[in-house]
Amino acid sequence: MAGEVPDVVSFLPDDERGALTGIACALCNDIFFLERRDRADPIDRALISFALQHGFDIDQLIVQYGRVYDKPFDSEDRYMAAGFELGDQRLCFAKGDPEVILKMCSSYVAASGAERNVDAALRLSISANLNSAKQRGDIVLALACSRGTAIPPQHYAFLCLILLQNPLRPGVPDIVRRLEEMGIRPIMLTGDRPETAMAIGKQAGIGLDSSYCLTGKHIANMALQEIGRQAADMSIFARLLPWQKGVLVRVLRQGGSRVAMVGDGPNDTVALRVADVGLSFLENSSPLARRVSRILIHDLSDVLLIIAGAKRIERGLKYLLLFRVIALISMLSGLYGWMLS
Repeated sequence: MAGEVPDVVSFLPDDERGALTGIACALCNDIFFLERRDRADPIDRALISFALQHGFDIDQLIVQYGRVYDKPFDSEDRYMAAGFELGDQRLCFAKGDPEVILKMCSSYVAASGAERNVDAALRLSISANLNSAKQRGDIVLALACSRGTAIPPQHYAFLCLILLQNPLRPGVPDIVRRLEEMGIRPIMLTGDRPETAMAIGKQAGIGLDSSYCLTGKHIANMALQEIGRQAADMSIFARLLPWQKGVLVRVLRQGGSRVAMVGDGPNDTVALRVADVGLSFLENSSPLARRVSRILIHDLSDVLLIIAGAKRIERGLKYLLLFRVIALISMLSGLYGWMLS
């Protein structure tokens, strides 16, 4: 029916589908306790804020809907799910990669709230919106719901696409340029789609000379030696699992590079731990990323100050070592002259 095929959500329509979307944005996350809301990851915070802006009372919803099922986000499955009870009714939501979510759905929720069978029109609409978002470098998530009695549900109904603009942090292109001037090679490691990663990389000034990137699927079939060879020349790595980020950092270190890893999500923790220096943000970072990082920064520009300070210390140590060598040579020369006199 015209107007009933789900589209990218930029506002909540005043219908049954909009109501379900608002509840999903408020509740389908890893927040179990109200007081831990500020520790949500950036995407969940954005969705909660979206629900708040549209009049959904998060505190009331968490109390009203009893959580009875939870499937945490998994980097390999690429989705999470949460189930709730409201009296004798049960409601389950799934959130994640649109392609994964769509495969879980045999129907979709129309504007009227009725469920329709997934058809070619829906698939074409989703594909068009995903391609458009890829070109801009935005993130798109999908939501699905189940209003049956089974938890976990046997099937989901596709609910909507949610477009998350993915703007660069202020001044990133200038920071990337200054890092390169300091002789440092910026590399992007991300779990995003290759198209999204390439678009963001171009905006940031990373990988400008390359028209493709290396994905986690490729890395899974490579020997460590081949990963090292590819990593020496590649600047953008996409669709990475957490362990693959860690492998890339380890391989770069084994190749003689000193690696500083900047990450803000739980999927970055492996790479943050194995890097020479792990850096995360005091705000807008997951608790786990902050815990494993050796340095916490306010802004990405702080990286430039840290590197400049490290270089000054390194130069100071070199001068100190040179002084000690000169002093030692002078002492040995004096001792040798005393022995000959």
